[in-house]
Amino acid sequence: PELMPKADQLAEVRQADMLENLVVDVQTRLIYYAYYAPSEEAGVQLEEVAKGKFETLAKHLTMNGKKWITGASLSYVDFLLYDTLFFYKAYKAAMIDPFPVLVGYMAAFEALPAIAKYMASGECISLPCVSHVFAKPF
Repeated sequence: PELMPKADQLAEVRQADMLENLVVDVQTRLIYYAYYAPSEEAGVQLEEVAKGKFETLAKHLTMNGKKWITGASLSYVDFLLYDTLFFYKAYKAAMIDPFPVLVGYMAAFEALPAIAKYMASGECISLPCVSHVFAKPF
């Protein structure tokens, strides 16, 4: 499938770019916390910022009944978003749980035939992720 909106779909390209940056921002904050600032205060700040970003993403997904983050078709941003949500879930599932639309989004992504096949295979490695912060089974 096409994972990037076509160049003639300027609105979709812009939307994908903006959403990519939002997801990268929330992902980078978690990585920074995991590697450089795993203090209680930094954890509280991370959770506050992530909550706001998750609210924005959940609201965006519910607009016009979007199945995927940029619309009806899967895009590269969906892979990035799933990866980010996976890391947050590994860090603290309670951060994702208040957003049923994000939980449902993750389930829909995991139900994609190729993804489900991979996740059920012996080749799938879910942990450890990027840091000792994530070194716990879930």
